[in-house]
Amino acid sequence: ESDLWQKSGALIAPLRAEYLLKCHPIVILSPYDPPTEFVKAFQDVIVVKGNPQKLEHLELVKSLLRLLSL
Repeated sequence: ESDLWQKSGALIAPLRAEYLLKCHPIVILSPYDPPTEFVKAFQDVIVVKGNPQKLEHLELVKSLLRLLSL
């Protein structure tokens, strides 16, 4: 489980580099709660607790991303 969050952090870090002109919303759908260190390091990343294999959970994330893009 902690390996999941380490890998997620490694993926997100370059997307949050200071030299980037635009910061796109990032939403993670995971059945696990993120560790405190992850939350502190990526305060602008939204973590939704759910099952990525369930369509209704994916629809929720899709709706959330639509709202964030307005």
